[in-house]
Amino acid sequence: MVPGVGLVPVSMIDAANCLRFCAGQRFGLTGRELPAALDQDAALLDKLQRIRRTASVAMGIACDEEEARSIAGVPIIGFVAPPMDAPTLSGEAITADQVDLTARFLSNGQPHRALPLTASLCTGVAARISGTLGQPGIGAERDGVGTDRHAIRYSDGRCRGHSGIVTAFGPPIVARFNRTARRLFDGRVYAPVAGR
Repeated sequence: MVPGVGLVPVSMIDAANCLRFCAGQRFGLTGRELPAALDQDAALLDKLQRIRRTASVAMGIACDEEEARSIAGVPIIGFVAPPMDAPTLSGEAITADQVDLTARFLSNGQPHRALPLTASLCTGVAARISGTLGQPGIGAERDGVGTDRHAIRYSDGRCRGHSGIVTAFGPPIVARFNRTARRLFDGRVYAPVAGR
């Protein structure tokens, strides 16, 4: 039970980072919403923060709601939705058949423009745990090395990953993602040459 919001089904996972997510439809969200639209919905952001603080106490991160208010980073909060055809921030269209799940996350109270890697890993782990909100959307296409491939759609594209259960050292569930590099800047540096 979340004060000021009511009863909200959530999944709370601690893998790579503490994550709490709910179904977007619980708040009338489709998953097509881009960060700017979410940013303008103060009532929604307030509800998500209330849920985040309640989850923080439930997960043992904070002792009470007052302490949870002072810890903005964890747990990460977000919502999931089924695959769908929708544009990205850059205008590229991603179709429903290219992804297994749609996810949106908040970082320090702000809608994230991408997909935090630790949230991606945590969502991949949730996909392997029966009964979590992320689990029904992830397909079961085998990649030949004991894990399942999946793609999570976010505001500006999709993140492909692998998740599975490794039993050699007990029952842990693991996930991995390949990350592409992007150029952040380009420039020249002029340095003096000795003797000139």
